[in-house]
Amino acid sequence: MSLDPQNIERLQELRRQLPEKLPAPEKVPKKKDTSNLQLHRIETEENPQELFKELIKASPNGEVPQHLISRLKELETKFLADTNSRESKSKKLINFNESRQLEDLYVPFKKLLLEEEED
Repeated sequence: MSLDPQNIERLQELRRQLPEKLPAPEKVPKKKDTSNLQLHRIETEENPQELFKELIKASPNGEVPQHLISRLKELETKFLADTNSRESKSKKLINFNESRQLEDLYVPFKKLLLEEEED
């Protein structure tokens, strides 16, 4: 396709009317900020017993979606592990205290034995 002089002249006029710079592209809108949205207690509850209560309250017919049952199981496992860990720590602390008491009793007993040997 060839251009005749009249079309070339018309194109040059249009070119002169164009702005020098193209406008900057509009900023892409950011994703919605979900941090200020209030989540349901089912999504935030960390205590498995309380979560179970909330699931029962929220379910009109007693059916609970599988992903929520999985979440409940995970929380129960974590809760039991934490409880067992705390119990073992307290048992160690009790054993430590008992051993300290025995040691405190042993020292005077040993002194008594040494005193008897000297006599």
